[in-house]
Amino acid sequence: MKEVITIINEDINYSKKFCNQAIKLYGEKYLFLTFSNILSLKNYSSENEIESLIVSDGYIDKLEEIKANSYYILNEKNKNVKREGKKNYIYKLQSIKQILSVLDG
Repeated sequence: MKEVITIINEDINYSKKFCNQAIKLYGEKYLFLTFSNILSLKNYSSENEIESLIVSDGYIDKLEEIKANSYYILNEKNKNVKREGKKNYIYKLQSIKQILSVLDG
């Protein structure tokens, strides 16, 4: 069974674009799901295992409500990958391929 990677961002168009590109690049390995509502994501995570959650930094305060094995927080400030336990901070304004290579690595 494929590992589930979920995506939520304030900009739903970004999330959809990210998800579509992710499916093209890593769709054989992972199942990518996009959410536009934090409550729906919370409900999904309570019933299904999420390997990774990709979120914008606007959702940092909601991470404790979502069950996932790892969190990837997209930010626009720091270009370096920063790891803090289950939380990983990734620069949002780089290619989706580069972001996914961090997740897959």
